[in-house]
Amino acid sequence: MKLCYNRYGDAMMILYGGAFNPPTIAHQKIIEYLIHRFPIDDIVILPANASYRHEIVEYDHRQKMLELLISAFDASITISDYEARQTSFTGTIETLRHFNNPLFVIGCDQLLGLEEWIAFPHIVEENHFLVFPRHGIDAQLYIDHHPILHEYHTHFEVVTDFEAINVSSSEYRASHDTSQLTPEIMNYITEHHLYEVK
Repeated sequence: MKLCYNRYGDAMMILYGGAFNPPTIAHQKIIEYLIHRFPIDDIVILPANASYRHEIVEYDHRQKMLELLISAFDASITISDYEARQTSFTGTIETLRHFNNPLFVIGCDQLLGLEEWIAFPHIVEENHFLVFPRHGIDAQLYIDHHPILHEYHTHFEVVTDFEAINVSSSEYRASHDTSQLTPEIMNYITEHHLYEVK
């Protein structure tokens, strides 16, 4: 099922939000997929505000690591500081309204937590989501059997031509497994003594 990106059938901005704490090779693969899937659309990367959760590093560090991550791509990608400039978090729904309700990229883990988002289910009513898979989670089955999400199943597209990898920022922070990062980001983390890496 392919999404109709807005009520007028026009192409929209592709917004990929997250903590990126730090950006991993999984983030890199998703960005690469988006570039190939949406070659003429605007792709915007949106790092969350540092108040999002207590263990998150400063925005400037995450922005610079993202700049290193996307430097490998010959494509126009924007990193937005919109959430970093907010003094308080009023919910992703307000962020999506600010960006005129773009196609919002999420992972399966975020899909499973949508009920806890501010203004649920209105955020689902107003927006369209591109859902990336994770091992062990059947996103389409979850949507189809959810008492509310199934009513808005046309607002979701589960990516089926993307090979999920078992890599995440939280796993890196717990293990310091350098195979989960690009060499450039690993060097940046070491140089700036982030995540308790010496």
